Amino acid sequence: MDDAQKRLNAALDDAQKRLNAAANAPRDYRTPNHFPTDDDARKALPIMTGVLDYFPDAIAAVAEVSRLGNEQHNPGEPLHWARGKSTDQINTAVRHMIQRGGRDSDGGLHLAKAAWRILAALQEEIEAEHAQPVKAEFKAEFSADEIKARTAILNGTSAMRGLKPRKPARYGANRLCEHGRRIEQDCTSCGRTEKMSK
Repeated sequence: MDDAQKRLNAALDDAQKRLNAAANAPRDYRTPNHFPTDDDARKALPIMTGVLDYFPDAIAAVAEVSRLGNEQHNPGEPLHWARGKSTDQINTAVRHMIQRGGRDSDGGLHLAKAAWRILAALQEEIEAEHAQPVKAEFKAEFSADEIKARTAILNGTSAMRGLKPRKPARYGANRLCEHGRRIEQDCTSCGRTEKMSK
């Protein structure tokens, strides 16, 4: 085995170790915001006094919908929005508005579910308008070559090592987006989602 092959194998092994460490690290499921960067404009947004103070019970009902949805779509996982699992925001919101005045089979208020879907659609529209860039700290952490190596490892294209390619994971859980992030539900940098198919 020549030196170039040894260096490549070492780089791939290192990338795999880093991937394993990243897979076991706690995840930040928060959605990035697009608040104004200007201090005065940001301070002028009355989020607490103009939204939370106006609608405390409604906000609590929408938060309950998030909890119920997480139990349905992500049982046993930390609370997060699995964007690729239920994406028809507007039609679902309208259906819940038609059924307003009552509760769904899981106990959630139909109107709270409609509000959650409208908020989801609004969030997605704002994100599309801003075209969320890759986070700077992610760009600094991995070079383009390392992302390719990570992608090759997780996508099962081990031909770089002279090995037979592995079969891809059955549910696609080890696939990567173009930012080198595992696609489980979505990549918060590029918004790419992939439904888990059997």
